[in-house]
Amino acid sequence: MAYKDYEKVLATLTTQLSQVKHVGIINPVSIKNKRFEYNKLLLVNRGKVTVEFLNNEIIACEGDIVFIPELYPVNITYGKERPALRKSREDICFREGCLTLIEDPNEFYSDSFSTIDFNAKVYGVIDMFKFIQIPGFKVSGDSGWIYTLFNKVFQEVKEDKTSMLDVSESLNKCLVVELMRYIERTRYLEELIIRISTLTDLRVANLFSYISENLGGDLTNETLADQVGLSRDYIGQFFKKAAGLNLQTYVEHTRLNKGAEFLKMTDMSVDKISNVVGFKQPAYFCKRFKSFHGKKPGEMRASFRNSEKKRNSILGAK
Repeated sequence: MAYKDYEKVLATLTTQLSQVKHVGIINPVSIKNKRFEYNKLLLVNRGKVTVEFLNNEIIACEGDIVFIPELYPVNITYGKERPALRKSREDICFREGCLTLIEDPNEFYSDSFSTIDFNAKVYGVIDMFKFIQIPGFKVSGDSGWIYTLFNKVFQEVKEDKTSMLDVSESLNKCLVVELMRYIERTRYLEELIIRISTLTDLRVANLFSYISENLGGDLTNETLADQVGLSRDYIGQFFKKAAGLNLQTYVEHTRLNKGAEFLKMTDMSVDKISNVVGFKQPAYFCKRFKSFHGKKPGEMRASFRNSEKKRNSILGAK
């Protein structure tokens, strides 16, 4: 596959922040077999954080950034000392006073770290880092551009006092793309290209295109197989191998993402949106929407509206 095709896949990248936070380390603590829900970038402001992957141990000191893929099992130690692995969940560490949320690491008396949780998807729903099977790694403190972008995210959240949904999409994407460039420079670009090559198969591209243009229509495996000239028995296996997820899972997730877009950009009723994106029963749309996005459609629309009012208020004040 040509490098330009690899770039075409990256061009479909979308990102969204889930959470950013500064954390102070009161007492060194370890958590065993932790799986983070989102991709995580962890910057050590002061002190040390040790992350153990399956076959690799990363020791991060001041100025280092660690990338931890979502749902990848790790043992993680916050602090210079290394106590016994004695905590099973991060929330327990906060509740028992080992860790604490802080406003500004520069004004905190002890060791601290900062984290950015995010997802990164290509073609709308395919988890980028999970698909290319990139393990965790450390970005050394001399990689200035990633460090700069990391801090710009916190700066924008602090200055605008806005939600994660409103942090500049271009800034999010710049950070993730720069992370990909770092992977290209420090690892095997050819290996990345090989892993992503299946997404550039013309039949896969045609499936992506047909699904996005016909969300309200019949998108069964039989219909999709006819569109790309594959057998109805083989298309599911073909798509799973190419994209790393079930074909009907991709269809549903694409419909639910489009539903969220309509909630944000239009005043269409939830019933109307459910029909437009291909759900026959609004109640089932709401159920699947809550399962996928973590909020009911009405709650998400309210969140969008509140964020918009807050941002307009801030801009008006400026």
